[in-house]
Amino acid sequence: MNNLYISPFYKLYSSFWKRSIVVSIGLIVLFMQSCQPSSPKEREGSLQENDDKNTGIELPITSSENNITKGLEPIKVKHRLYNDFARLVAGLPLEEGSSLTRYTQSEAYKKMVVDLDKAWAKVDADRFAKMRSWAKTELSTANQDNALLFYPFSGPDFVNAYQFFPNAESYLLIGLETVMPFPDFRTFTAKMIDNYFISILESVDDLFEKSYFFTRRMSKDFQKGRTEGILPVLCLFIVRTGHTIADIEKLEINKQGEILASAIDTVNVKLKGVKISFFNPQDNQLKTVYYFRQDLSNNGLKQNPNFMKMLQNLPSCNTYFKSASYLLHYPYFTDLRPLILEKSKSILQDDTGVPFRFFDRAKWDLAVYGVYDKPIKDFKRMEQKDLKNFYDSLKSLGAVKPMPFDLGYHWGKKDNNLMRAIKKINK
Repeated sequence: MNNLYISPFYKLYSSFWKRSIVVSIGLIVLFMQSCQPSSPKEREGSLQENDDKNTGIELPITSSENNITKGLEPIKVKHRLYNDFARLVAGLPLEEGSSLTRYTQSEAYKKMVVDLDKAWAKVDADRFAKMRSWAKTELSTANQDNALLFYPFSGPDFVNAYQFFPNAESYLLIGLETVMPFPDFRTFTAKMIDNYFISILESVDDLFEKSYFFTRRMSKDFQKGRTEGILPVLCLFIVRTGHTIADIEKLEINKQGEILASAIDTVNVKLKGVKISFFNPQDNQLKTVYYFRQDLSNNGLKQNPNFMKMLQNLPSCNTYFKSASYLLHYPYFTDLRPLILEKSKSILQDDTGVPFRFFDRAKWDLAVYGVYDKPIKDFKRMEQKDLKNFYDSLKSLGAVKPMPFDLGYHWGKKDNNLMRAIKKINK
């Protein structure tokens, strides 16, 4: 079993399930009371009257379960509509009997499917397949177990992390982007639904083309009235990588740094954290993505001591940085940086992650890939001469390995860089 479930996450498997039964029943009752007409007759009339402009997504309507029969312990899909909605926004065929099939008939949706399929096929051939092949050799040590993958400043970028670390049992993603419940299409007109599908396509365009999300554009793409937060895009990546979503739960963190099910009514409230349970039907191994909206600066962590306690309780993990705006180079991220160096058994990063000068060569085995070039003009003051000297010294020995894919701020120029740091074992 992954160490992630020991501390602080073990509470999800002890006190969580005791609370979640009560919470789930209460939320379902409240949801049905607030969203359904008072009688079958009124309900029938309401649906007929609004059929042309409203939809019927209720998450969840019931707690019916679908058993996946592969494996020793069949995985139960607790709320089918979570996976159905993920497949809908991912442009994938809906499973038989889905209540969301009606939303696949518009021209806007059909165009989204065609464009998503084309974009996914291209990025998989040009980048993802090469990343997976590279990881089999260069990240074999990190991937020899199913340790937690910690991805600060990630936004909803599950997909790049998964290419490098497919064996992780759990992924901890942290960003500033908002988490909201799935949109309620019953309140949408047909035009609003079409615009929503257009927004989904636009929100993933930068990541497909350039490998990262633009910070300035994310604040627009993931706002209410567009994709309605990062949850739809995060789920899109999960199902597009061949997985089925088993459940989605909202989270909170207590004073001990333990992650618990949140009892807060979130119908009209932005969420701080969410847990997505998913699996690949081919191997039936349950995996988890935890996403938290959190400012990781010194001041942000000071204002949320519960979250800082959770980070301090993390088990040994693999850590990944990409296109991280060089935040750990600034003096107002000094609380997070040593914690990462302490908790990580390996770190994979471009030059925007932990500054090179903080890697003690007596404690870390380092390997570099690609080409180190000056940062792009937005970060021109973040050049690391010590890292460049390290590249040059290894290059003279023929020890700088190629990087056969574009990833990071220098996309399209073939001068991207990666560094792999593996913590030495004290004997």
